[in-house]
Amino acid sequence: VANLVSLSSKLDSVTSLTNGQVMNVNNLKAGTHAIVITATDQLGNTSTTTVTFQVHATVGGMINAVNQGTQQGLITPMQQTKLISILNSVQSYLNAGNTTGAKNQLSYFITTVQSQSGVGINTAYAVLLINWAQDLSSRL
Repeated sequence: VANLVSLSSKLDSVTSLTNGQVMNVNNLKAGTHAIVITATDQLGNTSTTTVTFQVHATVGGMINAVNQGTQQGLITPMQQTKLISILNSVQSYLNAGNTTGAKNQLSYFITTVQSQSGVGINTAYAVLLINWAQDLSSRL
């Protein structure tokens, strides 16, 4: 678009983004997301481009998210220790080729997070952790 007057972008039709903004994927649920970019020129002509991307959980990513959640005060250190231990077990099972064991440990992770939601884990963050664990389990 020549003679650009305005440029805007939204993540998932809700969150406005700014040029150069860094997105923390730890705030996104697993699945498909879209960024819609709209440019308008001085004559009022608009052009829109949509960029879609996928967010999927990995054990390493979930460990990172638990650690970041603890640093941000969303998870107590006691729960951090327990969750990291469970996730390490998931990885050990995966390394051994034992998908069933990994899925069982992810179920245990979900149950643990559910029991601590609003207690040792921030409620909104617990929803994300459960979503990521379900996503990972469904892809094993």
